[in-house]
Amino acid sequence: MYKATVQRRAFIILELAANGDLFDEVIMSGKPFSDALTRRYFRDLCEAIHYIHKKEICHRDLKPENLALDQNYNLKLIDFNLSGKICEDGKSYNLGSTPDYMAPEMFTSKYVGREVDIFAMGVMLFMLVF
Repeated sequence: MYKATVQRRAFIILELAANGDLFDEVIMSGKPFSDALTRRYFRDLCEAIHYIHKKEICHRDLKPENLALDQNYNLKLIDFNLSGKICEDGKSYNLGSTPDYMAPEMFTSKYVGREVDIFAMGVMLFMLVF
């Protein structure tokens, strides 16, 4: 008697970041972005961060390299490797980030919250404008 075997496979489907990441876009432009483009990118970033913060997630590693650009140059938040759940006290207890975008309290505290994402967003806004 023939017995069929069932093979189980897991698939990961990823969206293509056809236009690289925001860091590459900044470097390739060689100059500050226009006000309109800066507003568009920063609005997309604000919407993404607002969404994950509503879900009680702190990204903790926001930087231009973690903002992918799709075929229409829409920002996509990526790399949740260092992200963590925000606890009831509003803090997240696993530290880690890229030093250039880290809020000062990340160097001295045992915990971080939504504020560190906001700080990193400010650093990126400065980079886009200047």
